[in-house]
Amino acid sequence: MSAKTSDALLANVAFTDNRQNTGGKGGKGKPSDTKFNQEQQKQTIGQNQFGSRGAVRGAHTGGFERKVCFYCKEPGHFRRKCPKILSASVSVPAKGCCKVCSEDYTVSKNCGHDFDPSETAAGETDKSSLLLCEGTLNGNPVEVMLDTGCTTCGVRKSLVLQSQMTGEICRCRQFNGEIVELPVALVDLDTPYFVGKVSACVIENPISDVILGRIPGAKLDQADIAAAVQTRAQKIKDQRPFRPLLTARAPKLDIGPTEIAKLQKEDATLSLSFERAANGTSVNGQTFVMKDGLLYRSNSQASTTQLVVPKPLRESVLIAVHDGIFGGHMGSHSTFKRLHPYFYWPGYWKETHQYCQTCDKCQRTVPRGKIPRVPLQPLPVIETPFQRVGIDLVGPIQPVSDTGYRYILTLVDYASRYPEAVPLKRIDTESVAEALMGIFSRLGIPGEILSDQGSQFTSELFQAVMKLLSVHQIHSTPYHAQTNGLVERFNGTLKTMLKRLMTDKPKDWDRYLPAALFAYREIPQTATGYSPFELMFGRTPRGPSCVLFETWTGSDGSSEPKIVHQFVTDLKETLSEMMALAQENLIDSAGKAKGRYDKRSKPRSLVVGDEVLVLLPSDNSKLLLKWKGPFKVVQKKGVCDYVIELARGQEKMFHINMLKKYERRAQGDKQNSTAVSVIMGSVLEPDEDVQNIDVRVVPTMQTETVEDVHYNPDLEPERLEQVKSVINKHAKIMTDLPGTVHTIQHSVRNGDIVVNQRQYPMPFDTEKVIEDEVKKMLDLGIIEPSQSPYSSPIVLVKKPDGSVRFCIDFRGLNKVTIFDSEPIPDPESLFVSLRDKNFFTKIDLAKEYWQIPLDPQDKHKTSFRTSQGLFQFLKMPFGLATAPSSFARMMRQLKLAECGSVSFFDDILVASVGWEEHLKSLDKLLTRLGEFGLTARPTKVEVGFQEIEFLGHMIGMGKMRPVDKKVTKILKLETPRTKRQVRALVGLAGYYRRYIPGFSQLMVPLTELTKKNKPAKVQWTDQCETAFQTVKQRLSEQPAVALPDFDRPFTVRTDASGTGIAGVLMQTDDEGHIHPVMYASRKLLDRETRYSAIERECLALVWAIDKFSRYLTGRYFVVETDHRPLTYLQRSKTTNSRLMRWALALQEYQFSVMPICGTDNLEADILSRLG
Repeated sequence: MSAKTSDALLANVAFTDNRQNTGGKGGKGKPSDTKFNQEQQKQTIGQNQFGSRGAVRGAHTGGFERKVCFYCKEPGHFRRKCPKILSASVSVPAKGCCKVCSEDYTVSKNCGHDFDPSETAAGETDKSSLLLCEGTLNGNPVEVMLDTGCTTCGVRKSLVLQSQMTGEICRCRQFNGEIVELPVALVDLDTPYFVGKVSACVIENPISDVILGRIPGAKLDQADIAAAVQTRAQKIKDQRPFRPLLTARAPKLDIGPTEIAKLQKEDATLSLSFERAANGTSVNGQTFVMKDGLLYRSNSQASTTQLVVPKPLRESVLIAVHDGIFGGHMGSHSTFKRLHPYFYWPGYWKETHQYCQTCDKCQRTVPRGKIPRVPLQPLPVIETPFQRVGIDLVGPIQPVSDTGYRYILTLVDYASRYPEAVPLKRIDTESVAEALMGIFSRLGIPGEILSDQGSQFTSELFQAVMKLLSVHQIHSTPYHAQTNGLVERFNGTLKTMLKRLMTDKPKDWDRYLPAALFAYREIPQTATGYSPFELMFGRTPRGPSCVLFETWTGSDGSSEPKIVHQFVTDLKETLSEMMALAQENLIDSAGKAKGRYDKRSKPRSLVVGDEVLVLLPSDNSKLLLKWKGPFKVVQKKGVCDYVIELARGQEKMFHINMLKKYERRAQGDKQNSTAVSVIMGSVLEPDEDVQNIDVRVVPTMQTETVEDVHYNPDLEPERLEQVKSVINKHAKIMTDLPGTVHTIQHSVRNGDIVVNQRQYPMPFDTEKVIEDEVKKMLDLGIIEPSQSPYSSPIVLVKKPDGSVRFCIDFRGLNKVTIFDSEPIPDPESLFVSLRDKNFFTKIDLAKEYWQIPLDPQDKHKTSFRTSQGLFQFLKMPFGLATAPSSFARMMRQLKLAECGSVSFFDDILVASVGWEEHLKSLDKLLTRLGEFGLTARPTKVEVGFQEIEFLGHMIGMGKMRPVDKKVTKILKLETPRTKRQVRALVGLAGYYRRYIPGFSQLMVPLTELTKKNKPAKVQWTDQCETAFQTVKQRLSEQPAVALPDFDRPFTVRTDASGTGIAGVLMQTDDEGHIHPVMYASRKLLDRETRYSAIERECLALVWAIDKFSRYLTGRYFVVETDHRPLTYLQRSKTTNSRLMRWALALQEYQFSVMPICGTDNLEADILSRLG
């Protein structure tokens, strides 16, 4: 049988390389372009077999990129895989070599042939990264491997039927260049990428059952070949729990038929219904029946059976059908239609209507158009020109004129409609008053001026000018421009005229303004029938039409001459007739306008004491109005104006069209607005215990117990058992849940000034954090839903671990809060009291501020807004300006001194000399905390230590030293690059300045970088690096200072250099060793750098004594200095006035000056020896 041959490209032994193409770096490969012709295939034989990333990229552009190493300049690889680099570092035996001796070797087969074992390496590798899928071959399930570097298809010989062999031979070239001849079979193949009959090469032992290459009809370039991956953001989104919806909580929904039957019998309002059920009486086809112990109302006409609802459950039904998530807050009729088929009680329509009418959310969200406007109240017709004028401001106008004008002051006379307009550069009171004086000088001073309540027209200066001119001011109500509608309409007309006139030269609009005014004055008004010019001056103006008429007709337009007396008489008569006709026209026009307006109006009125909602602009936009309130009506003015008392205590007048009466629900039927989480589609099983669910009760969320208390591991077993018994005795207060103190309430005194700040824009991915924090605080009883006019924004502060902290920005409220002068504990006084203590126990209160309740009258002042609604605090929140004072006052009420304890805010330290005393003090303290209702966080309780961290310092054994963790943090700091980083470094290291001699002088190069005239990106010099490393070195030496002992004398050493002064407070122990108690230093001011040497030394002495005055006042001490002239400061008279003043300032202290050698004054002299 003759065999036909065909050329093909088969990667039979190159699957390892193909795997790099499809599953190499990045986890997915890029299939090559399918549109190759035979010429390109032949040119690229061998290159495509390696499946490199470069080859794949080249395939997309119609060719292959040539890989060239930048190291050896050889093609075929990149630098990272250069054999020369790899061989230089690691000795790797070549293919087919022994790993031990590196000699070539082969393997002999049973047939007698030898082969290189490396040839089978591709088949022995892991298939996990190959492109594999499942399919069928001749109806049998097989494993299919995709090979985009192959141009044919190969199948396993054992899966091919003899009848499918075609007798053809396919010549296949492998990646090593060898050509093999393989028989061809026509098989049925079904895979996700190819379905149908295909001529395939029959292979004895391929790597996979089927090898599918780039054959005609194969869809290997589909996007679904690439492995789909899930991004981190998608994973987080998928793991994010379903966000619950907040809705009104309907109580008493979890009761059964037995409880309902009992409530029906106990309800006195249903007694008549029970009688009718017993008698079987029917009224209008409606009867009451008993079924299974429950009372129903049956309607034979409508074929409905309604459950009679007892009074305690009626509110729950109304909440469910109106306020619930499926209620939709529909109107009275819609709510009643939803209720009627299932429930009934006497008067249920009236109660449903009243409930919907008093719904707070419905009242606040009603559209403005649903509130009927009151009938129009026409303004009085003005008879005399300039008796009343209206004024307003237009602008800012864009673009600004070439002369700098951007506003227009408009004025219209109510009698003649005569307008005036003056361009302005500014709209301050001075500019407006000056422009009005220019108008008054031409037309006269009006009797009344009507304006809005702009600050220019209500300022004290403007009122003084009007009073000086005897002009009566009238103001329109806020957001009701219809009061001054004449001027508002003229403003619109003027802007339209200017817009059309200044098309070619928009920046010359101020020059077009006189022409526009003339055009408006010349045209007769619809309301009056005459032009404003005629009514103002009694004659027709000579305008463009008149000029054109005279030009075309040759008429000069002159009339017969008249004597002055006759002219004045005629002018008066003309003006009188014109004004009379104009008034008739105005009255007629006003009547028609009122008729049209009143067609859609309805009379409304309010009485003093009513509560109303006011339509005001929202916080985000002045153009968006929303109902705010409720506020109280305190006075009625005129027919339609009412004075409202706002929340901040001020009174303001509004038109009734801006008001809506607020229907408050009766106290007995008060809506339960407690927010609960409702998940759509959830089903409450009957066997679930939900009778005690109440979100206001603190749930069992405790995560820390008395077992989490930290004890000193070095305590003796006997002492450990003793102190554990004391702690376990008070296990109830050892919890991470905040308690509630009963002796104090926090008040916010701000003079009732309402603070309502808009919310800052928040990233969308933080909504979950806010929702979780709100839910947590609701569960803990820290907050509750609010309807307060106050609002403070939320801020999220990023923690060092990457998480965020939920905070409220109370800065706006703090600005108007009256300061509380309660003293704050002094850390230095606390340190002094711990001198002789040997045993310490530290207690940290759990959520300390949340343990103090808020005054109920001030809760609404702490409200904050979220996407879930408005909430207010029940406990004292963090961030209030007076919160530390209230907490300090509460801690002072504990009288910790009686318990052998000291405190700095929530850090309480029990310090005792002896062990037995320590146990008693600890028991007494815990007892007092329990009596006050306070709780302590167990993981922050440290018991029985002889050295303990307190206020950032390690205290114990009469000494104080830095905390190792903080020192380590400073030692790991990298070199600062910005001014902000330098400030952070100086602040962090400055906390331990008491342990570093000459700290201020040492930090001079760094503090210089933080000056205002220095760039934000600092220039780090050698001096800065020296100071930086010196600070690290000083702290790494574990410095310590002795706690002051007031039974021993103090010694002060001072020194000065050209740039700074320093002092050190010291004491001598029982063994005669002198120990530092505190270091102090500062930089010299610019003027002080010019002092003489003795003046600088004396300045150091005066400053150091003043710095340590708390320790030195009232006791004798010694001053040691290496500057001998200071020893004569107290004994001799000096002519230097500065030194004399300082000597007098030191007279209140009892001390003596002792000279010492400079080498003995190392602590203070370090300032002059740093360089």
